[in-house]
Amino acid sequence: MKHRSWLLAAVVALLAVLVLAAFPVRAYRDQGRQREELRQRVAALDSASAELERKAEDLRDPARVEALARERYQLVRPGEEAYSILPSAVPPAPEPTRPPAPEPKAGWLARAWSKLTSLL
Repeated sequence: MKHRSWLLAAVVALLAVLVLAAFPVRAYRDQGRQREELRQRVAALDSASAELERKAEDLRDPARVEALARERYQLVRPGEEAYSILPSAVPPAPEPTRPPAPEPKAGWLARAWSKLTSLL
């Protein structure tokens, strides 16, 4: 009997240790997953930052800034003349009108119902 009580106490202690250890192990695994997600997010932000740095470097070139100003904002240098080509003033041709589609022929049941209801 004495041997069994020690065995029972050892099993209960082992179960208590396992239960108490389960929470930190789960937290450790969750933190590992969070670290991996954050690594991926940092990598995405780094690539976006590199792209923005490349665009900023591109905009440091005066020729590129001038080209963008001419293209996007139709700006011209002093002394130059800007011309715009407007669309023609011809109104669009109206769509031809189509005759209304013929009504589909009613089936025998619909015709019979119509005649019956018209009598009432």
